[in-house]
Amino acid sequence: MVLQLFAVGAGGFFGAIFRSLSLLFFTSRLGLSSIYGVLFVNVLGSFIAGFFIGLPESMQGSYLKYFIITGFLGALTTFSAFSLDNMGLLRQGEYKMLAINIILNVVLTLLFVLLGYALSKKVFG
Repeated sequence: MVLQLFAVGAGGFFGAIFRSLSLLFFTSRLGLSSIYGVLFVNVLGSFIAGFFIGLPESMQGSYLKYFIITGFLGALTTFSAFSLDNMGLLRQGEYKMLAINIILNVVLTLLFVLLGYALSKKVFG
């Protein structure tokens, strides 16, 4: 149990740092809204989740699963940030951007879960 918690914590540490760097890149380097950074981490996280779940069971060690799925992806992709961004758009009356953001996040993350899964099945059988 302690090793599982350590795996979650370590994964969360790296996921949170990667998320922060990604959002900083989109806002500071590209000059875009944080909405695009959240979309990026949600799509990337969905791809990684799909790829990992598509791996053969023998490659999904329990500690690795805790590290990647619960820790890293749990910190990388947070639905709360998506919800806060959408609330901000709603409060600003940006209804078109609100709809686009919701549709892109839902459709792209589902698509990338499927793509990640398909890729792992193709590579690892």
